[in-house]
Parts: sequence; C-alpha cells; structure tokens
Amino acid sequence: RRPWLVPLAVLALGVGTLLFASLCPRRIPPELRDYLVLSPSWGSDRGAIWLHTLDCFRSGGALRQLFGSGSGALARYDLTHRLFADSVVDSAHNEYLHYLLTSGVLGLAAYLTALCSGLRRGVRRAPALTAAVFGCALQAAVNIAQCATTPLLLMLLAVLCGGNDPCAEGGKQI
Repeated sequence: RRPWLVPLAVLALGVGTLLFASLCPRRIPPELRDYLVLSPSWGSDRGAIWLHTLDCFRSGGALRQLFGSGSGALARYDLTHRLFADSVVDSAHNEYLHYLLTSGVLGLAAYLTALCSGLRRGVRRAPALTAAVFGCALQAAVNIAQCATTPLLLMLLAVLCGGNDPCAEGGKQI
C-alpha cells in the first residue's frame, strides 16, 4: 500500500546504524569498526575528504555558507590546507557536501527540496522511475559529482513532478 516505506525504513536503519557506530564505537565488534565508524580512513579516505570539505565550508564565513563558494572552492582551499601531499582534492566525494560547499545552505536546500518533491510525487505515479531517482540519491552520498548522470537525474525528477503519468498508456492526466 505504501511502497516508499520499505526504502525509507532501510535508509533510516542504515543511517541509524552508522550514527550509533560512530557515537558508541566500543559497542561495535572490532572487525566491523573499519566499515561502520566514521573516521578519516573510512571509505578509501572519503572520511578524511568529508572532514576536509566541512573545514573548508566552515572557513568560508556566513555569506559563503549561505550562498556557496562556487566551483573550485575545495581545490582552492586544498592548495593552502593540503590533505594529501601527492594530489589536490577538488571533489568532496559526496554530492550533498559538494553542493553545500559550492552552492551554500540555500542551494543545497533547493536541491533537496526538488529531490524530495520528485520522490514524493513519484511514489504512486511511477514507482520504477522513483526507484531510479532514489538509487541516484543514495549513491550521491559517496559519489564524485558526475556530469554525465546529473542531467538524467534532473530529467527524471521533471518527469516525476510533471502532470502526466509516464507509465500510463497514452500518458493520461492524473
């Protein structure tokens, strides 16, 4: 009856598990700590990059935090606050953190509003497309921004928010 409950419950369980593991690491079996407890070495150094991105965001001041620092902000920050000696970090390896840094709180809020609106409207109208958008949204948490797939995601969101049922014969009006 409510197909969105299952993915939402799985997401909530996953986020809850990661939060619990990071807040109470001693209660996690040692063999699982490397996978569940957020640390700088987590996820092929993604934890360090995420913390570095948050440091860059915090250093920007109130206006930049609100409206963003623009593209290339992380690379500019990394040139003066080196994370790795042999490379320049220019992507947050998390699209939401990257949008937060480059577009600010307002830009990230606008993006999340569009994403959630599309998911909400699409659950009953087009479950398969909604699942595709939900998959993109989950994958974005550990993704390097992909120019090739972002327009596809935005197109799917537009279809989900549109007035026609994309899966109905003849595209009947809802």
